[in-house]
Amino acid sequence: MPTFFDRLANYYNSIGKTLKGSADEASIFPNTTDVGFYREMIYLEFLKNHCPRNCSVDLGGFLYDLEGRESKQMDIIISLNSSPVHKLEYKSFGPVDGCVGAVSIKSKLDKNQLYDALENIASIPPTSNYSKRIPNGLSLGHTSNWPFKIIYASDGNSAENILNHMYDFYKNNEVNIDRRPDIIHVAGKYFIRKMDGSSELTRVNGEKYVPMYGEMRGFVTEPDSEAITITINRIQKIANLASFICYDYDKITNSTYESIVKLFHNK
Repeated sequence: MPTFFDRLANYYNSIGKTLKGSADEASIFPNTTDVGFYREMIYLEFLKNHCPRNCSVDLGGFLYDLEGRESKQMDIIISLNSSPVHKLEYKSFGPVDGCVGAVSIKSKLDKNQLYDALENIASIPPTSNYSKRIPNGLSLGHTSNWPFKIIYASDGNSAENILNHMYDFYKNNEVNIDRRPDIIHVAGKYFIRKMDGSSELTRVNGEKYVPMYGEMRGFVTEPDSEAITITINRIQKIANLASFICYDYDKITNSTYESIVKLFHNK
């Protein structure tokens, strides 16, 4: 008799089919901008329905740090509800501290679209050191890798092709491993995952091994249900751990006030 988890696996698989099917419907739009926006809304709705309730999911703009450094364009940002996210029509922007996830969405993932997504993710400013902002004895793990970074596409080149392009990109561009995507999900085809240094895999000959942190590995078996499960799980874990951090946004307020004073004196 099927267990609840069997039904849950089927549910995640059906979500993948829905994402793919809805994305195909976007082709009715003659304007490529409309197509892109429609696909962003599809994935946005999926995240809204499955992210923890202590998070907000918004169409993105950019992320910034306490020093005022900004990222490039993010399509979707997921932040704790306590984070000061600012919204303007269909865009939003907020601090990287308190951001749980960031998403880059592509219609078809080829070399140019991949490079654009990798550049955008690489531009996300570093998170702060939270060691003095958490309860004594609590371990948050690898917080410098936050937020969870997703590239999602409704179609794309083969996993092997994309992995080769990634290798070339990082060979020619020095990017910290913490600012590389955590998962690349091409609907119905495959997902590529950045290994966390603890997950055990099995070789073809049955041998068990643990890939090093930062290694990118492609998976083609049940790609949608597995990618969706990993995405939801990782966002939930980060959101849970981040809720224990005593974030301090005073520096943002103070720096903004200083800029307001400058504007006043320059009038």
